[in-house]
Amino acid sequence: MLLRAGLSRPAYVALAFVAVLIVLGGAFVFLAPGATTPPSTIRSTQTSSAGSVSAGTTSVSTLVKGNLILGTSGTGSAANVANAGQSAEWLSYSAGYFQRQGVNLTIQAFTNSVVILQALQSGSINVADISSTEAFKTTALGQANFTAIASNGASDCFTCLGGLFIIGKNSITSAAQLPGKNVGVSGIGGADQVVTIAVLKAMGVSYDPSTAINWVPVNTPQGRVAGLVQGSLDAIATTAQSLPSLSGVPNLSMIVNSTTFARFQPPALPGLVVKTSFFKSHTALLQEFVKALIMGNRYFAGNETAWLSFAEKARPDLNSTQLTTLYVGYAHGFGINGGINMTRAQLGVNYLYTTSEFINQNVPVITAAQFVNTTLVDNVLRQLGVVSAFDGIGRAVPGATANTLAMAVLPLQATEGKIQR
Repeated sequence: MLLRAGLSRPAYVALAFVAVLIVLGGAFVFLAPGATTPPSTIRSTQTSSAGSVSAGTTSVSTLVKGNLILGTSGTGSAANVANAGQSAEWLSYSAGYFQRQGVNLTIQAFTNSVVILQALQSGSINVADISSTEAFKTTALGQANFTAIASNGASDCFTCLGGLFIIGKNSITSAAQLPGKNVGVSGIGGADQVVTIAVLKAMGVSYDPSTAINWVPVNTPQGRVAGLVQGSLDAIATTAQSLPSLSGVPNLSMIVNSTTFARFQPPALPGLVVKTSFFKSHTALLQEFVKALIMGNRYFAGNETAWLSFAEKARPDLNSTQLTTLYVGYAHGFGINGGINMTRAQLGVNYLYTTSEFINQNVPVITAAQFVNTTLVDNVLRQLGVVSAFDGIGRAVPGATANTLAMAVLPLQATEGKIQR
C-alpha cells in the first residue's frame, strides 16, 4: 500500500492519511501528543459518581488498602487508548473502580517496555504493563524473579496488543525485499524484534529474517520515525503510536499491515508483571487491583456509550468518530476474564525457545506456569463468574460459575484467517 502526503495540502489530508492506515493497514491509532517528556504521573484521586459502576457488580469497599504504581505505555499525560486493555487501565480509575477496591493507583507513562521493565527492577513502579519477553528471559536466567499476574487484554484477541506493523520506503513493496535493509526496532532481542521475526517466518519468507535483515536498535518510536525520514533506516517495526508522526512523511509503503501482523504473531505471555517478592508481600493489595481491572474491562466491554464518555473526557484531542472507530476495532480485546490462557501462554514460551536470542544465550528452560500465576485472576472469577463472550481462559476454575453479563460488543471477526480458540 503506497501512502503519500503532499507538503502543501491542508491539515485534513493528514487526518485522511491516518484514517486510511486504520482501515487498510489494520493499525489502531494511538494519537498521543508527540512531545517526548519524562514519565508522566496520573493519580487516581478523583471521586466518581455512583453511576460509574454498572449494575450487577459486587459490592466494594471505599477503604484505602494501599498504594500501587502502574507503569504502562504512553506519552505525556494523555490516556493511552491504542488498544482495549490499555484504555481500560487508564479509564477504569476515572470510573472509580480502583478506588472502590481500596487501591490508590498512580499511573506512570513510559515510551517502551524496556524502560518500564527497568523501572520495575528499580522499584520505582510496582506493576508493569509490558511485552513480557524480557521479564520472562531474565527470570529464566536467574537475573531477576518476576511473576505475571494478569493481562491487560483478552487472551484470544488479534487486535488488542498494539497494532504492530512494518512500514518503510516506497521502494520496498513486500517483505521479500527486506534482506539487507536497515530495519529499526526498539532493541535487539526486544519484544517487537522477536515477534517481527516470528511473523516474517510464519509468512513464509525464503530467508532467515533473524540474520538476513540489518536490525537497528532505536529505543523510541519518534527516533525510529526520524531514522526513516532521514534515510538511515529503510523500514521500521512500530505501532499505531507512530501514526501522527508518519502522517507527514511522503512516499511510504505499508510492507506488513497490522492485520497480517496480528494473524501470524505467536501467542503472547500475559503482560501485567510484578516482582515475585512484591507479589508475596502485597498479595491482598494486588488481588484488589486485579479485581478492579477485570471489573473495569467488563464495564467498558459491555457499554460502548460509557467507554466513549470517559474516553472523550480523557482524550479531548480525538473526536467521537475517531474514538468510535477505535472501540469498534478492538471491542473484543478487553480482558473480561483476566487475559490468562495457560495453553496459549505455553505456546508463546515454546516459540521463545526457538528464537536465536534464547538459543545463543542458552536460556534455561522454564515453563509458562513458572512465570505466570493465575491465583489472583482465578479468585476474581470465583467471585464474578466467567463470561463466555471472549477472552477464553482454557482451564477449569473450581467454584467459578458462568456469568451471563450481556456484552454490547461486536462478535469476533475473522480477518485473514480464523481466530484460534
